[in-house]
Amino acid sequence: MRAVVGQQSHEWPEFDAAAAEHGVRAYLAVPVMLPASDGTEEQHIGSLNIYSYTASAFDPFDEGLMRLFTTAASATVSGAQRWQGLRERVEQLERALVSRGVIDQAKGVLMAVHSCSADEAFAMLVERSQHENTKLRIVAGKLLESVTNTCGTRQTMRAPQEAGAGTVL
Repeated sequence: MRAVVGQQSHEWPEFDAAAAEHGVRAYLAVPVMLPASDGTEEQHIGSLNIYSYTASAFDPFDEGLMRLFTTAASATVSGAQRWQGLRERVEQLERALVSRGVIDQAKGVLMAVHSCSADEAFAMLVERSQHENTKLRIVAGKLLESVTNTCGTRQTMRAPQEAGAGTVL
């Protein structure tokens, strides 16, 4: 929007009064838009504004130039948001890869101790996780700690329940 102070006073009376008080005679404002997350329409995230003490300071060329700047700004912000989202996804996948090994080992312990299937062992871990309101990888890690902390003797290896390894699910 390109305007001269006083010509838009019916739309923004407070802005026009403040601008006039500071000697601003003209302004040029161009919206900064981003694609909506669902891809349907753009969302307004801000605007690039310039002001002048001269009433005839801005012309259509200036407005076009400002649109180029806001297009570049929009692309930069959009790219940064996309990069941040991808970075978060990579971090999630890295955590999942680490967690998967711990969870698989804990399933193996439960399968050996309870003579059950992998699905049944996983269900036991999930049940404990929900009961304790704790992340599954933490429950699995605690189980592995409890087994490795008591795993020093042959007797423990042969019969965990008899050797006092009561922390196994």
